[in-house]
Amino acid sequence: MGGFGAKTDFAAGSGPFSVAIADVNADGALDAVTANRVTDTISVLLGDGLGGFGAKTDFAAGSGPFSVAIADVNADGALDAVTANLSSDDISVLLGDGLGGFGAKTDFAAGSGPFSVAIADVNADGALDAVTANASSNDISVLLGNGLGGFGAKTDFAAGSAPLSVAIADVNADGALDAVTANAISDKISVLLGDGMGGFAAAAGSPFATGNEPRSVAVADVNADGALDVVTANASSNDISVLLGAHNQPPTANAGSDANVECQDQLGNTTIQLDGSGSSDPDGDTLTYAWTTTHGSFDDDALEQPTLDVTGVAVGTVITVSLTVNDGTVDSASDDAEITVVDTTDPVPVCPTDIVVEPMGAAGAVVNFAIPAASDACDPNPSESASPVSGSLFPIGTTVVTVTATDASGNSAECTFNVTVLSEEEVLENMVDDIQQLFTDGDINHGVANPLLKILGNVQNSLDRGHIGAACDQLQDFIDTVE
Repeated sequence: MGGFGAKTDFAAGSGPFSVAIADVNADGALDAVTANRVTDTISVLLGDGLGGFGAKTDFAAGSGPFSVAIADVNADGALDAVTANLSSDDISVLLGDGLGGFGAKTDFAAGSGPFSVAIADVNADGALDAVTANASSNDISVLLGNGLGGFGAKTDFAAGSAPLSVAIADVNADGALDAVTANAISDKISVLLGDGMGGFAAAAGSPFATGNEPRSVAVADVNADGALDVVTANASSNDISVLLGAHNQPPTANAGSDANVECQDQLGNTTIQLDGSGSSDPDGDTLTYAWTTTHGSFDDDALEQPTLDVTGVAVGTVITVSLTVNDGTVDSASDDAEITVVDTTDPVPVCPTDIVVEPMGAAGAVVNFAIPAASDACDPNPSESASPVSGSLFPIGTTVVTVTATDASGNSAECTFNVTVLSEEEVLENMVDDIQQLFTDGDINHGVANPLLKILGNVQNSLDRGHIGAACDQLQDFIDTVE
């Protein structure tokens, strides 16, 4: 219904400035603890579970405690109290006994004028830490806890002007706790994003305007959209300010499609350009890129479209490249693409020059030949074969020999050359042509030229008539005459 009954008052210490509610004596009933800035104490009022509280019990705190937080800072199962002491510039830790009592304070230095304190595990080590809003030094102090009730030296991070309140929450949903301060003089809140290790830095756009003189800040999802919102209490404008949080949606990485890369280009390199341009961010944030690979190296692994060099990676290797993008707040899930090194380029066979031989008999001639080495971009030793093979009996006439080069990937290419085995007629005609050339060149004495030319004429006539035996006998007469 949202209504409340008439107030009931219960005495506390002098000048109570802050109150925390928790079951400090572990009896199942909530109790009240106040920070009393005038008497430098905290007051513990044990609850009866019915809305009533018993008489206060005071425990000494630091000088001018303006804020109190309740948490089990030494992890012993009993709730403890931590105060922010404006006048002594420190926090006081009072360890609880689990029965509603607290031990002597231990002080740890904070910034100047700590006005508010929050307890949370800001570095995710399992031990609770303390964060103070320091009104005089305009910053927050982070004191990392040791899990035993002690705290290390403070580290300060700039906030707005006169931060009087601090709230701790993961406002950007990246898994790391952040800090939000209410800055009374500048009428703004400051948002300091945590790095998960105890460090903080101002968020983009921070600080954000509020009403006049915000003195207290709370963080919660007031519109139930999944994003945390900020509410401030504004002392001078007599109102609250609600700042709805922008829910950061994580980006999506797209490493591109699976692809093949030829094992070598014309320069002997094996490279492929990757494409992460399909990555996206639903909030429109600028993305940064981070690539990894199982083989090879990038020219720049932070580019949207880097070049991957996999020179020397064996043909058939499947390379997995992974892309993660960041929108300035959170990383995307990783996306993978597979790059396969392939060889689709044919080898280059080399054929010998054409071969012409005389017959060894009517069946032709046995011909031997050597095949020059083939070349291939990826296989240093492609295999070669010839058909017919070297050493075969080649018949009279011209035979086409096919040389085939095949690389390790099964690519093949062919070249051809001719092996010609002359017929007997062709051999004799060649001999006649050679002898006639001798006459033409003047290498035979003119005194014997006419009888020899007559014999050659008879040889030619016999060849023209197909009388090979007669032509041979006449050619022998020619030789005898010359001798």
